[in-house]
Amino acid sequence: MKRSLFVVLLAAVALYGVVGLVSAPPAAAVGQCERKEVCDVTTFGTLKVGAGVSQDQGGVKHLRGTAGCATAASVGATCTTSITWTTPFADASYTINCQGIGVTSGVPAEGAVTSRTASAVVFTTIAETAVAAQFTTIECMALHDGV
Repeated sequence: MKRSLFVVLLAAVALYGVVGLVSAPPAAAVGQCERKEVCDVTTFGTLKVGAGVSQDQGGVKHLRGTAGCATAASVGATCTTSITWTTPFADASYTINCQGIGVTSGVPAEGAVTSRTASAVVFTTIAETAVAAQFTTIECMALHDGV
């Protein structure tokens, strides 16, 4: 009798432990991330942006409309365009992507982002022919590193 009672109690404790392990915690409200040690995209599924991304926030910035510079009229000539953020980042720890949009003259090529500060980036344009080269505008997007 004692042995069968022990087996029943042991089975009940084991079942309770298994149920406790597989039962889901209460669901977070829509649009909220569950607070864990790491909270990433996989925690709340697919990121969906319905209307657009704000242009000037602390973590994401994007600008367009900065006029491109004109190089000298020789193959390989370069010039630089400074793109200044409306509001600076907290620091220069961000990933940047810039590109030339439209061609005003010549055959411009995208060089590189040659410097990055909290408040601005510098983009280089290269002439591919012996004609002054210029992009119409330079557009940039940046994602600040997480804390």
